[in-house]
Amino acid sequence: MRVVCGDAVEFSLPAGPCLAFLFNPFGAPVMRRLLMAWSKALAGRPAPLDILYVNNEQESVLEPAKRNLRGVFLGQIRRSRADAIADHKIMASQPEGEYASANYEDCSIWRWVG
Repeated sequence: MRVVCGDAVEFSLPAGPCLAFLFNPFGAPVMRRLLMAWSKALAGRPAPLDILYVNNEQESVLEPAKRNLRGVFLGQIRRSRADAIADHKIMASQPEGEYASANYEDCSIWRWVG
């Protein structure tokens, strides 16, 4: 595993099987650009790309890409007690109460089938 700081749209996927973990990383415009870049990069590639998408607020952006994606999971994953405590601390420090917290995260898992 490696972590790369850079433009996700310009990142070259490694050869071989790959797992992309997305924790609601982008708004819809960037997510669309990322999916277009992956579509080009994965054309004719035999190695799979799995996408684990947590807090999947841009799930609707995946709709047009579904010809290239197979859904593996869509649902809610309960948070651990430690995560719930950490989230509560974060929420309590928000000046405008921008986000709310729940005991779960909406998640999806996709496999790129191109």
